[in-house]
Amino acid sequence: MPDVSQIRKAAVRDVSGILDLQTQAFLGLASTFYSLDLMHEVLREVPLFSVDLIDEGHYFVLEGPNGKVMGSGGWSQKMPSYKSAVAAAKPTFGRVAITRSVYVHPASARQGFGRRIMQHIETDAIDHGMTRMTMTATLSGMPLYRRIGYRVTDKQCAVLESGARVDLYGMEKSLIGENARAA
Repeated sequence: MPDVSQIRKAAVRDVSGILDLQTQAFLGLASTFYSLDLMHEVLREVPLFSVDLIDEGHYFVLEGPNGKVMGSGGWSQKMPSYKSAVAAAKPTFGRVAITRSVYVHPASARQGFGRRIMQHIETDAIDHGMTRMTMTATLSGMPLYRRIGYRVTDKQCAVLESGARVDLYGMEKSLIGENARAA
């Protein structure tokens, strides 16, 4: 079947679909790397998405032919709220975009949708004068990000209110020069 999905700017009407997608993606794709109990704890304590991303105008949804949100992601220059739980969080300055809330529905995983979303995010960031992308990646997202040219900058550990720890990784990619072509 041909791919007739499209990427468009997210709108407030998409919030429910985005939240549903992100929960399903988090539970379905991260289960290889994190325990189910830990994933549920993260979902209770850590907001995966913030509506202010839509207001900024740099958050996108990948919409399937039936109008269902199959993927989402965007960028911001604002620090995510979960960063307060990450010991190694570093502020960003200048023309640096922070990749935020990139998810693909588990049924659509490994079909190039994550790559398409990331290419769209990077193009939008470049169009708005950004020269570098950073992110905090889960173990489940790292293989994709490495394939498209991101490098690990540091290991981070989010400490939840319960004391549970979640290993995460800081990653970055230059949006200018040779490194930008890896996508």
